[in-house]
Amino acid sequence: LKSDKLQGAEKLEIVSILSRAYGFDGLASGQFVDLKLKDKNIDFNIIRFINQKKTAALFSASSEIAAVIGGATKNEKQALVDFANNVGFVFQIIDDLLDIAGDEKTVGKNLKRDEMNFVKLVGVDKAKLYIKEYQLKAEKSLDIFGDKAQTLLAFGRYLIERAA
Repeated sequence: LKSDKLQGAEKLEIVSILSRAYGFDGLASGQFVDLKLKDKNIDFNIIRFINQKKTAALFSASSEIAAVIGGATKNEKQALVDFANNVGFVFQIIDDLLDIAGDEKTVGKNLKRDEMNFVKLVGVDKAKLYIKEYQLKAEKSLDIFGDKAQTLLAFGRYLIERAA
């Protein structure tokens, strides 16, 4: 935000994006619901909400800020946000898969502690189907950029195909 290359309106938009991503419309609400419902029966919509407001919100804010800095059009910005939301959701499903089936040494964190786990809710096979579905949605959202999206697509695949 200290850059002289950014106009005042752009700086204000970036602060607004960060506030939304971390505030009650983002991370704070996701964390609140996560903690409040930790021992309750949960369903797909609750887990999707939590993942959307936590992991995906951070991915989305990063993409939206990049779009502002890069001077993206409204449609390009929305495409980047859609990509980030879908990749963020897949990233969290994979994290939940690793929590259930991963090796602590490989993953690098304590496992089998997350009660609000998407994979526990839908099962491993269905979780893998959701991964494929949302990965395709993420990739499709970048069609607007044509060949210019190759690096971002590769980055998305790297995040999705991670083992740790």
